Amino acid sequence: MKVKSDFITNSSSTNFIISAPFKEGNLRTTIEIPVDLSNYVTRTFTTEEEVIDYYGKSELNNPEVEEIMKEIKKGRMVHMLECSDHEDSVETVLCENGLEDVKMPKGVKVLRGDGGY
Repeated sequence: MKVKSDFITNSSSTNFIISAPFKEGNLRTTIEIPVDLSNYVTRTFTTEEEVIDYYGKSELNNPEVEEIMKEIKKGRMVHMLECSDHEDSVETVLCENGLEDVKMPKGVKVLRGDGGY
């Protein structure tokens, strides 16, 4: 039976208590959680025409647009995702860290995934 005798609030939060060795101040860990990136898709390109309509013909020599076009020519969809650090915690983590080190589902390729501001 769990009994919570302290740290009780009316908000949807919780507190944790941990112990660590005196001489080691490192509390860094890795937490893996499932994230459905489709929740952050704001635009999907399936044809070259859609890319041209969005970026304009003047951007066709842009390396990023060239990479998008290559993927579409391979018969793949290209998704643009948008995250804000003013939304949920997952979005904040994605904004700060990007997608470069995220384990992606098989067949999913990160074309631009750098984090930071």
